[in-house]
Amino acid sequence: MQKSFFVIFLLMATNLFGQTEQNITASFNNTPLKEAVLKVETLSNKKFYFDESWLKGYFVTKTFENESLRNVLSGLFGNTNINFVLNEGNVILLNNTYVYTELPSDYFNEAKSDEKVIEENNNAPIFQEEYAERQTVQQRKMVTIGKQKPNAANKTYLLTGVFKNSKTGEPLQNLSISTTDRTKYAVTDSDGRFSIRLPYGLNKLETNLLGFEKIRQDVIMYGDGSLNIELRENTESLEEVVVKSKKDANVRDAVVGVTNIDIETIKTIPLVLGERDILKVATTMPGIKTTGEGSSGFNVRGGRADQNLILLDDAVLYNPSHFLGFFSAVNPFTTGSLEIYKASIPAEYGGRLSSVFDIETKSGDMEKFKGEGSVGPITANLA
Repeated sequence: MQKSFFVIFLLMATNLFGQTEQNITASFNNTPLKEAVLKVETLSNKKFYFDESWLKGYFVTKTFENESLRNVLSGLFGNTNINFVLNEGNVILLNNTYVYTELPSDYFNEAKSDEKVIEENNNAPIFQEEYAERQTVQQRKMVTIGKQKPNAANKTYLLTGVFKNSKTGEPLQNLSISTTDRTKYAVTDSDGRFSIRLPYGLNKLETNLLGFEKIRQDVIMYGDGSLNIELRENTESLEEVVVKSKKDANVRDAVVGVTNIDIETIKTIPLVLGERDILKVATTMPGIKTTGEGSSGFNVRGGRADQNLILLDDAVLYNPSHFLGFFSAVNPFTTGSLEIYKASIPAEYGGRLSSVFDIETKSGDMEKFKGEGSVGPITANLA
């Protein structure tokens, strides 16, 4: 009986000793956080587990007088994203992750769909990596703002930042940023700055500005913070627009019976034998027809063939074709324009009754040596 009582007493004493924590007294003056953690590890006789990269860039200036280990760690990590867990003789540091020691009160309620859990169950802890794997499309990497804390699910936090042009660095004005459900939104000012108050947890944000890419940014809000974003210009390519200088030539003057023929179009007309003849093309116009098979003449509005005036650079051309009309005397590659007067003939062209064909050749290029040509079964042409 005495031995049993002695063993029970030893077990109780050991348990009481294990629950007693040693208070810590330490002073830090602009000390790197890593050195401060190592010093607390030595003073507390506990083993610390952490990644050194989490502590880079942090400095501590604090004094602790006979404080518990929990109070000392809370003071060291108050302005950082580091959380900690006390596990018997070990201290585990976590980078912006809070370990819940108990399940939410409604954890065993009726099962909900994944979407409803994300949207409605804000009291549940957010497992960032698990949720990120569910995303199918994500234009920007998920960002965490603030430090995760317990009992903060019903709070809202302020997110501020600046939007800039990624190419020029100029601020983007009048850019709208909103949640995907359109319940929260903001607009940037002339300096590209914005501020929007968001609830605790995951928020899906979208941007919209004419001329810039539209992005989707997932933000987890644990506290107040800032987020600066650069956007690329998003220019849409339009179809080609061809502007021709002589497009309105037919309606430029109130003159009846004037027709202009596009020389470039004549070059694309397929031929079986012979050469391209711009005068033959003219016979396809209204009011102009040939005098008959095996003849090179043509009639305009019922007139005779000898009542037509054909000018080549203001010089009269009496025989515009050869060999019964198979070969043209006018080279289509050197022709610049053709203007046909079927009525209202100006006095400068004389007194021809039917029509005037005013042909002008191209101007030579004095800077570049170039030319055009064609090869057929009977003839060849080079200009």
